[in-house]
Amino acid sequence: MIEQALQIEIPFDEIGFLTMFLTAEVVDSMFVSSEAQVEVLVLMHGRSTATSMVETVQELLSIETGTAIDMPLTMDVKTMYEKVKNRVLKLDPQKGLLILSDMGSLASFGNMLVEELGIRTKTVTMTSTPVVLEAIRKASLGRGLEDIYQSCQQLFENKYKAHALRAKPVKNAVVLTCFTGEGVAEQLRKRIAPIIDESKVEIIILQFLHKDAFRERIDQLKEEFHILAIMGSVEFEYQDIPFFSALEVFSDDGLDIAKRIISDEVPYEKLIASLSGNLKAVDSVEDLVYFLRKLISELQIQLNLILEPGVDIGMILHMAFLIERMRLGAVDREFPDLNEFAKKHLVEMQVTQQMMENVEREYQITVPQSEIAYLTQMMLANRVEA
Repeated sequence: MIEQALQIEIPFDEIGFLTMFLTAEVVDSMFVSSEAQVEVLVLMHGRSTATSMVETVQELLSIETGTAIDMPLTMDVKTMYEKVKNRVLKLDPQKGLLILSDMGSLASFGNMLVEELGIRTKTVTMTSTPVVLEAIRKASLGRGLEDIYQSCQQLFENKYKAHALRAKPVKNAVVLTCFTGEGVAEQLRKRIAPIIDESKVEIIILQFLHKDAFRERIDQLKEEFHILAIMGSVEFEYQDIPFFSALEVFSDDGLDIAKRIISDEVPYEKLIASLSGNLKAVDSVEDLVYFLRKLISELQIQLNLILEPGVDIGMILHMAFLIERMRLGAVDREFPDLNEFAKKHLVEMQVTQQMMENVEREYQITVPQSEIAYLTQMMLANRVEA
């Protein structure tokens, strides 16, 4: 019908790609239940540690997602495992099981369940309330097991990123994708090429045939590049990397938002030069600027937002002088209605607090809650509205 209506001849390989596209959507809809979600199971030593943690998170989020099992110190490991196994059988996790444990033998239960029950399982150890909060929140949104697991790992690893934050940023990249890697992707390249400085941002074109294979390729690229965005004909949401559909990129409004994200117009060299004569309490202004640049980038990922153009440079200035004041023993500033703000933005405050622990360790300061609130407020008030 298309050939007759448009008086063209469609190559057989293009018909094959269209078939794969249509059948992929059918397969996804056949096997993914709208009600199914990853089961989050919290295992802790103590009479009520796990229960209290899960109940706190459920109350904060006003949801019932999440299961807790406590292990009193008088209970032996075998009894606890049987209790966990029976609960998992009742839960029947169709989309996988995420175990959040504190330490010891509980951390090995995931592998035991995989071997005995064949259930896809991931385990996060040394769990804290923010990790439980993140896991249950994402599970309630229907996110996949690997996605939730990686988010929890990132949240946990934020405490140990000081060395990574000191490193100068790797090269940025934008990934363009379609089924052939030639058709829509090439048109996207032509569309975004005028708004990209390719000496700073590399354009990478990938073929999209299967989600798992594409996800694995993105993971490989992330070891070398900071992926600013993915653009393509097939929707692909992964680890908070911004995604733009081909339709969005071909529209002026969508292209404008994409430009804000992928443009790198902040004059960091000038910023370093201007701060060098004004900061006396830090050893290297250059190291500080790149440290804060990476930290703000991480904060955007963890808070799932994108800052308006130019805001990041203001954030770097603010945080640089904050560190200077703290090292010189400045008095804390008050934040109006701090308790109310912290309660309203509990998750965002916790994320910012954990990221700022890197600053505290690196520069041997203590950042007060009022400053955590100011930073959180700045991030939320200056995000791009899609």
